[in-house]
Amino acid sequence: YQNAMLYRAAHSRAQLFEVMVDLWNDHFNTYLYKNPVPLKLDFDRTVIRPNALGNYKDLLRATVFHGEMLHYLDNYLNRAEAINENYARELLELHSLGRDGGYGEADLKALARILSGWTYVRSPANVWRPTDALDYGQAIFDAAGHDAEPKTFLGEYFPAGGGAEELDRALSIILDHPGTAWHVARKLCRRLVADEPSEALVAAVAQRYRDTDGD
Repeated sequence: YQNAMLYRAAHSRAQLFEVMVDLWNDHFNTYLYKNPVPLKLDFDRTVIRPNALGNYKDLLRATVFHGEMLHYLDNYLNRAEAINENYARELLELHSLGRDGGYGEADLKALARILSGWTYVRSPANVWRPTDALDYGQAIFDAAGHDAEPKTFLGEYFPAGGGAEELDRALSIILDHPGTAWHVARKLCRRLVADEPSEALVAAVAQRYRDTDGD
């Protein structure tokens, strides 16, 4: 995996594309060796590369519903009776709104509860059998592990009895939030223009994000 990345970076005729692949692989960082059956190569091939020059909203959603991310940030362990906040924290602080994006500890806890029950197909013992390998790494929703009690996230009320649809709604709120536009804009400007880009440039890119719905 690492050698392939270096080879593409050095020899690809699509240099801008490879720069963006590198940017998003860093932005949505995972660790190759945390999962006993690595999914990072598939994450790069099916999530990062198809979306590297596309819509950020599509890219972020694709990362959420992939086994590599659900495993790396421990969301496969996140259940109603034992809420794990790791992924919720990273999703807000690093992947979307940023550290100063206008959310509080209560929002983080609510998002962790919204994410509860989301796991992925994992059967390492049988993964090399063709029928099992087709499903390995696929995101799935375990309703029994989901916290279905009412929640309030970024000012929006989620009534009791919700299920898988709560995550889609939460992602829409996150991706439409002004903090996400600013955070992603600043990340792009730092990678493509300067380590300390002007606020005017960041504002222009953030406005472009809003005008194009994340494209």
